[in-house]
Amino acid sequence: MSEQELVVIEETTVLAAFTSEDGLDAIVEEVRAIVIGFEHDMKTAGSRAKTATLAAKIPKLKTKLDGLGKDLVADWKSKSKVVDNSRKKMRDELDELKVIARSPLTEWEEKAKNDAAEKLAAEKAAELKREVGNAWDLAEMMNEKIDKDIAELIRLAAETKAAEESRIKAEAEAAEAGRIEAARVAEQEKAAQAIAEAKEREEAAEAARVQAEQDSKNAAVKAEADKKAAEELAASTAIAVAAQAEQRRVREAQEAKDREAAAVQAEKDRQAAQVESDRLAQEKLEANKAHVGRIRKAAKESLMIAIRNIDEDTAKAIVIAISKGEIENVSINY
Repeated sequence: MSEQELVVIEETTVLAAFTSEDGLDAIVEEVRAIVIGFEHDMKTAGSRAKTATLAAKIPKLKTKLDGLGKDLVADWKSKSKVVDNSRKKMRDELDELKVIARSPLTEWEEKAKNDAAEKLAAEKAAELKREVGNAWDLAEMMNEKIDKDIAELIRLAAETKAAEESRIKAEAEAAEAGRIEAARVAEQEKAAQAIAEAKEREEAAEAARVQAEQDSKNAAVKAEADKKAAEELAASTAIAVAAQAEQRRVREAQEAKDREAAAVQAEKDRQAAQVESDRLAQEKLEANKAHVGRIRKAAKESLMIAIRNIDEDTAKAIVIAISKGEIENVSINY
């Protein structure tokens, strides 16, 4: 066995070892054979040092092999980066060429789309003009539907708010119940562990007493050993108890954070529901305003058709006066 290395590693064979399945097993087995076949002699300092040297060479070999593997991975990553850059450049350039190659067809399609849109707009305008004559009947029907929709919206908003409040309350109660149950289980575990540790200490003390009676010649040495063992047991028990207390403190702190996060999320959900309810109500109000505007516009245009030589401003003023109730026995149905 070499004084410098546990086994000789040829760098020329490293790639084959790392890239084949179980490629490093041969090296590990060689080290295993050296360790198993090593003759240990604990009689002299020199022979004990040889055992220590053997053990120290194993982590050095591990570090060397791991470093060689890391170097291979770093080289592969560098090469893969060059390949990825070339692939990206190729994709970008071919995408640009695709756009250039198709541009005449794209321009023709855009023109065809615009022509179709203009034709559709003209047809819609003609259809809208035909529907103006039925504006009064449509207004009366929509007025009744809007009233029903507003009432339904108010009812749904109230139900949504009540359901949200019930959900928030249920989640808070469930979180509190979970915290109480976790605390109870933790206390039970702590009590069971304390009982087990006490039993272990009792058994250890009894064994020490029996051993002391059987071995009277070594009573002093045994007593000292028992004292040291008891001190170590007490120290380890104290460490364990402290660790358990710290774990319980961390767990309780996390549970408190979870409850706080749940409460914050519940408040966010409630606010989101309120915002959605307000948005729906606002949309309904805006729709109603648009509906009123359409009815008034239709009324104005009807006046201009029915009364010749009346200008738009005068017709508009008449419609506004009617809507305000300033003209007796005349009204507009929305």
